[in-house]
Amino acid sequence: MKVEFSKSFDKQTSRIKDKKLLHKMREVIRKVMECDSFAELTNIKPLTGYPGYYRIRLGNYRIGISLEGDTVWFHFFGKRDESTYKKFP
Repeated sequence: MKVEFSKSFDKQTSRIKDKKLLHKMREVIRKVMECDSFAELTNIKPLTGYPGYYRIRLGNYRIGISLEGDTVWFHFFGKRDESTYKKFP
C-alpha cells in the first residue's frame, strides 16, 4: 500500500526520544507498506462516527490513520488519554 504522512504526524513523531517506541512505530509503518490489503493489518479499529478513519494501538500510544483509495495517511501520534480522540480526527 502507498503511505503518506501529514505535517502534524511528522512533527509529533520528531519529538519522540524513546528508541523502543520509535522502533515499534517504524515496524507498524513497514507492515502497512508491505501489506497488499487493509484487511491484513492487525491492531486496527475503525473510529465510530468517522468513516475511513482508524486507529492503531501501540501500547499506551495511538496512531491515527485514514484510508483514501489505496493510500494510507498517517495523521496522529500520541499517548492515549482522554484528549486523544479530541485531537484526531
